[in-house]
Amino acid sequence: MYQAGAWVDTMEVATTWDRLHQLFTAVMRKVSGHALIMAHFSHAYREGCSIYFTFASYKRDPRRAEESHRRTWEAALEAVHGVGATASHHHGVGLSKRDAMPAEHGDMLLAWQAMKDAFDPNGIMNPGKLFPDVGRSTTSRSGG
Repeated sequence: MYQAGAWVDTMEVATTWDRLHQLFTAVMRKVSGHALIMAHFSHAYREGCSIYFTFASYKRDPRRAEESHRRTWEAALEAVHGVGATASHHHGVGLSKRDAMPAEHGDMLLAWQAMKDAFDPNGIMNPGKLFPDVGRSTTSRSGG
């Protein structure tokens, strides 16, 4: 399926109850021009809820499919951060969300990077999957 140019992916995000409808609407609107999109609410808490979005698309050319996947994620994360939601719930960050972390965490990302460098000086835990290249130390890059 993937070699033919189709792709499917999921994104889990979370927010407070007062922003939930705005988050759902923003992501649906931003992504609908790039891919088929569906959603369900997965975890509810006193403070808010997480939403699982499922994206799917097809492009005959695999390079166009890859570009479609990238643009879909960019649009989705822009919508998430635009309403002040978090791009991470219990599924963590990973490659699809990594480059959006500065928009969400700002300068605090530098503290997180310093802790990672201290506890994982050889960069063997999740190499290249937690932090974008901007502002990264050489220690963390060695494993990526």
